[in-house]
Amino acid sequence: MGRLAKIVKTMIEQHFQGATAEVEEISSGRVVGSVIFDGFQNMEQIDRQTTVRSFLRGELGPEIQNVGVFLMYTPRELELMRAS
Repeated sequence: MGRLAKIVKTMIEQHFQGATAEVEEISSGRVVGSVIFDGFQNMEQIDRQTTVRSFLRGELGPEIQNVGVFLMYTPRELELMRAS
């Protein structure tokens, strides 16, 4: 796991208590991944994206440009998705 991936994973998991972040660095040096968090319950996907991205933007500053797509799930949503 690259430097930025480690930083993003740690930041997300510390800020969103109980969250699990799966982060990987892709060939272009960008990081992508997913966040599994019970706190996303009853939130629209766009609101989940905005919440996490705003937090990361505030912490990373210009380095946010190296953060790509992140998918956001509740544990239950992920469980249902994996079961199908």
